[in-house]
Amino acid sequence: MAAIFTYWILDYVRGGGTEKQLATQITNNLVSEQQNKYFRSNIDMSIVAESLVGIIERLTVTQLLQGKKQREEIANEIVHLFCTV
Repeated sequence: MAAIFTYWILDYVRGGGTEKQLATQITNNLVSEQQNKYFRSNIDMSIVAESLVGIIERLTVTQLLQGKKQREEIANEIVHLFCTV
């Protein structure tokens, strides 16, 4: 998952504008995991995906572009925030 976030952060910095594509990709992944019982069935995975994209976008602006963190660090922070592995 960190690799996906790292890719998007790099693309965002380059002006790629792939937010919709990323949200769709994350939604599809989460729905698949939801069907495998990793997430409750009453959660709208598109809302979760849009929230993740918003977090990625905000941290890119406030952390990466301000020189506070590298993209890999941001990606790992996001993964640690949401995953309990």
